[in-house]
Amino acid sequence: MKKVNDEMNLTDDKDYCLAMKKLEELKSRLSKFQTEETALLAELRTINTNSLVGVNSILDRQVNQLLSDEEVERSPDLANASTKINDLRAQMRIHKRAIEKQEAEIQGHRGRVSSEICKGLMPQHRANVRGILRGVINLYHAQASERELRFGLEVRGIVAGKLIGMPDFIQFGRLNDTTSKIRTVVREYFDRGFVSEKEVEKILAGGNI
Repeated sequence: MKKVNDEMNLTDDKDYCLAMKKLEELKSRLSKFQTEETALLAELRTINTNSLVGVNSILDRQVNQLLSDEEVERSPDLANASTKINDLRAQMRIHKRAIEKQEAEIQGHRGRVSSEICKGLMPQHRANVRGILRGVINLYHAQASERELRFGLEVRGIVAGKLIGMPDFIQFGRLNDTTSKIRTVVREYFDRGFVSEKEVEKILAGGNI
């Protein structure tokens, strides 16, 4: 298996590719059996719909062909057609079961390869997640600072709404409120091992990671 990176995919795994190739072969054979079954059923229906007159007509035609030294056409063979259909259906049952088992094996390979890829990308994932939290905390403090700025203008009687435009605030709540959204985010990141206890203490004290 080649070195894990963000460009790696399932088709880079030899066992997965072999399993997929086997599955396609099984599906191809099953499709062939189904086509043969359809043709035989059509032939069987044609034979069954022949009346006694029709069967006698075939016999008369065969007699005439024999007397004329021509190649005698094959008589309809109900038993042979039925046997072939039964054999095909048995093969189809076997192949359907084999396909189910092969698909289960492929799912196993997919899970294994996915696990290996994700494990290899974990350092990048961890850095990304910590970067997100860092950005959230920065946004939290920036919003708090903006609120203080606007409040300071309001108490001085200055209307800042039309002078300083800003998107709606994200309702983070406050860090000192254990039920707030921002506190819940920090707790979740800690519980999942993305930040340490000391880093949480630093965040609650007004800092960042």
